[in-house]
Amino acid sequence: TIAVNWGQSQRNLAERFDYVFLVRLREVEAGESIEDIIIDQCLPLEDGDIDREVVDHLLHKSKARILFLLDGYDELRAGCKKKKGTIPNLLSGKICKRSHILVSSLPSSGIDEHFKVEQHVLVSGISKDK
Repeated sequence: TIAVNWGQSQRNLAERFDYVFLVRLREVEAGESIEDIIIDQCLPLEDGDIDREVVDHLLHKSKARILFLLDGYDELRAGCKKKKGTIPNLLSGKICKRSHILVSSLPSSGIDEHFKVEQHVLVSGISKDK
């Protein structure tokens, strides 16, 4: 919903962020770079000729305001949670330092054991009927 709202310029998200990347963590493979993840998951297939250097510049050298929506930390493969992995490096601020990150996860994922979590939001009462 957050990514859709940004795309529709709702809730001031379009004013706060230039780019919003929705990353499905269950699809991340060990050894993938953040550029690989963005190209694989966030760019339309018909744009397959997008230069990797453009994505690298956007993520690391531009002043673009970026929001990463990391969906399903509890579904991230164990091999991707290692300290030198891309997702841990993103969460710890070693890469894409100026970006903002929102992570969804089950409470049992242990994310707060490895990273400084600034704010927890507990969503309860969600059912398929609503």
